[in-house]
Amino acid sequence: MRLRALIPVLLLVCLAAPAAKANEKRFGYCQLQLTGARVTNCQVTVYLNGTLTKATIFSDNLNTPLANPFAADPSTGLWFFYSANGRYDVQLSGGVPAISPAYTLSDYLLNDPAAVGAFIQSPTANGAQSGFIRLAPSDCISWRNTGNTQDNCLTDNGSGILTYGGAIFATLSNANSWSQPQTFTTILSATTPTAATGFIRMGGSDTFTWRKQDNSADVGLSSGAAVGNIPVDTIRTIGSAGIWANVLMASAGASVSATGNVRIDSGGTVNWRNQAGSGDIALSKSQDTNDFIQVPTGFKAPAFVSSTGTLPAQTGAIRLNYGDVILSRNFGNTADINFMGIDSQGFLDIGNTSAPPFIFGSPVTIVSGLIEPPAPIIGNGANITIQATNGQNISNPVNGGSVILTPGTGVHGGINGTVSVTAGFYFYPSSLTFATLGSPTNGALVYCSDCTIANPCASGGTGAMAKRLNAVWVCN
Repeated sequence: MRLRALIPVLLLVCLAAPAAKANEKRFGYCQLQLTGARVTNCQVTVYLNGTLTKATIFSDNLNTPLANPFAADPSTGLWFFYSANGRYDVQLSGGVPAISPAYTLSDYLLNDPAAVGAFIQSPTANGAQSGFIRLAPSDCISWRNTGNTQDNCLTDNGSGILTYGGAIFATLSNANSWSQPQTFTTILSATTPTAATGFIRMGGSDTFTWRKQDNSADVGLSSGAAVGNIPVDTIRTIGSAGIWANVLMASAGASVSATGNVRIDSGGTVNWRNQAGSGDIALSKSQDTNDFIQVPTGFKAPAFVSSTGTLPAQTGAIRLNYGDVILSRNFGNTADINFMGIDSQGFLDIGNTSAPPFIFGSPVTIVSGLIEPPAPIIGNGANITIQATNGQNISNPVNGGSVILTPGTGVHGGINGTVSVTAGFYFYPSSLTFATLGSPTNGALVYCSDCTIANPCASGGTGAMAKRLNAVWVCN
């Protein structure tokens, strides 16, 4: 039944029910527009608002007709009229003293509350206690059928079921066929118990059911008897991919995984159709004790692996964010150790970054115990710079870190190692000028590029080795 089609009819019934003679009165006095002086016996013309259409007016609330225009009181200038609810314009002209030219008082609103009833009450016993139309169970709202042979009654059959023409119109317990769109707040299953939330609330054993395309059987979508599984093999999405949030999809195998949103049996696979549509490509687990993930032939790894940080590197197969480190487990399996990372100065740290044994300003390679820079294909060899960390403080003096080369210690009578330069190569200490020698602790050794050979050192020479001895620079 077309429930929405009945609503306009019900509204017309409601509005037509009150008495038709409910009019509101409007009154005033004739006055000169500029001075406000009282005018007697002026002419009053009433128009529908914004038009020159004369309104239907009355001299009382019993619908006694009144001429339009009409004359105001000859002694007081009072004018009045009754009319139905609406908006009106009142034009005044003539009279004594004469109103000339005529002027109009615009948009008078007439709105008699008596024109709309509070509600319509059935005279039958046990009428409804609320609503604009209050009917008893045996009352009905009737329409004449198209053949003009009988009335069709919309009524409550006494059992809380709405009927129309004797047939069930709407009920909560019977199936209904709707020819027009309907709006519902909540749809509840008759099963006990039902879901406590959601627009459609169903019991644990309820199903959504579709008929198969070949009309051979029904296909149901249900919560599943055990753990609330969604039987995805019964679902077909049309036009777009289905999106499932926090849904458990489980394989039908005997040894299904116990955790995860997608749970697959040890012998199960995840399959894709190949581009040509000629075969499936499977991702599966190996069936040996290694439990490796087996990838299809020709499987391509990602072009690069990127950190989830906000500023990862823009190039390279492994792209790390500033501050990321590569970790290794310690030998005792008790903690992680920072194997490699970038410090706050942009240097590559190898080892524990809180106290790194090696810091490199450019990429290096460790081969057979040696630290070697990348070998260039053509050109000069690359340098290695070993640099300690700088002191860091906003205002107070802070020393920089030192570079300490410690040879190995001999054991069982063995000789300690030494720090030396390979034969055939030269050792060059740092180079300073006399003015920049400073006052370091004893034992410092530098090359002074403008010193003379003297004790103590002096400037003005062509260069000498400077040694710090007993708080004095000695050049020779």
